[in-house]
Amino acid sequence: MTNTTAMTRYITTTLAVLLVCVSAASGQEPASGLNAEDARPNIVIILADDAGYADFGFTGGTLVPTPNIDAFVFNVSSLTQFYTTASVCSPSRAGFLTGRYQQRFGHHSNLTAQASRAGLGLPTSEHTIADHLKARGYLTGLIGKWHLGRTEELLPTSRGFDHFEGLPGGSRTYVPIVPEDGGIDEVRTMRREQRDEQGRVTSTILDEQALDTESLAGTGEGFYVTDWIGDRAADFIESYAMDEDPFFLFVSFTAPHTPMEATPGDIEASKGIEPERRRVYAAMMRSLDRAVAEITTALDHAGCADDTLVMFFNDNGGATNNGSDNGRFRGMKGSKWEGGVRVPAAIRWPAHIAPGTRFTPIVSSMDLTATAVALAGGAIENAAPLDGRSMLPAQTNTNPKPHPP
Repeated sequence: MTNTTAMTRYITTTLAVLLVCVSAASGQEPASGLNAEDARPNIVIILADDAGYADFGFTGGTLVPTPNIDAFVFNVSSLTQFYTTASVCSPSRAGFLTGRYQQRFGHHSNLTAQASRAGLGLPTSEHTIADHLKARGYLTGLIGKWHLGRTEELLPTSRGFDHFEGLPGGSRTYVPIVPEDGGIDEVRTMRREQRDEQGRVTSTILDEQALDTESLAGTGEGFYVTDWIGDRAADFIESYAMDEDPFFLFVSFTAPHTPMEATPGDIEASKGIEPERRRVYAAMMRSLDRAVAEITTALDHAGCADDTLVMFFNDNGGATNNGSDNGRFRGMKGSKWEGGVRVPAAIRWPAHIAPGTRFTPIVSSMDLTATAVALAGGAIENAAPLDGRSMLPAQTNTNPKPHPP
């Protein structure tokens, strides 16, 4: 066996595991030679929202600085043909969080705010990756955007996640909205917080319209949603890294989804980029880049980086109305061309993946659930069949390309 072949197999396994995104079990046993029970890694999924394919250094971009994400990627493995199952936010999440084509359960279009409030969302008949990993002894958490239903039975804490801090809907303002009189707009502010017996926050729900600066302790006047998501994700890691059981954390950013709002400091740092929308977009990407660094730094400080699979990818193609650029790919968010469904992606698992590796076979975000679940402990029963393919057979070279042309 050549070193190249061995590395390809390792990356194939890691990829699916990390992307572990979410879903129903395939009923497949772990591939021979892999003791999933012993190998159970922590799993962290970091999802950007509506970013352009060409707006990262590791995909060839030069105008929008993403030094921390690029450093992360250049020290891990990039996935050069990674596709999502839909070109808009909600169905894309439904697909990769279940490992199934979202059309199978009627979630083929974006979930509007009105539909979400009316009790529509990811059907409760579907299992999520969090359901499956929780059944395998994982502590499960989601920080950030959900966009799969906001009634009690549809919220993350009813869909396999032990811990949820973020917004139920698809977007919200990035900065606080304070009434002209300087008071607190209680009507437009929603905050529910719950804590466990150790005093650790387990649930915080943000209103999708506005948030006053006083409603979250310690945030102060500089509150900015992207920074807040990064802070809360780092806190989750620090709080649970020493627990006996492994954890699964899904960090779902809203950046750089509209509305186009950035901090003054990030806008100043982006001066010279034109037009203005592109400049604000670049500033929002700066905050995303900073937040990703906070998450990876938290893993390093907690001493669990080697035992943690981390994956970074985008939920769909760049929206372009936000100033994003999909480079050589035709189309954008909402289209079925490459620019709508082909996204930047990379994985890190220091103990098992050599830095700088490129994984070139075609991979779907749906492929990750079966692989991750297998690494977490094996087959899952009583769940709908997966559409994604386990990547573990690649370890034994019986299926080196999950989706051959």
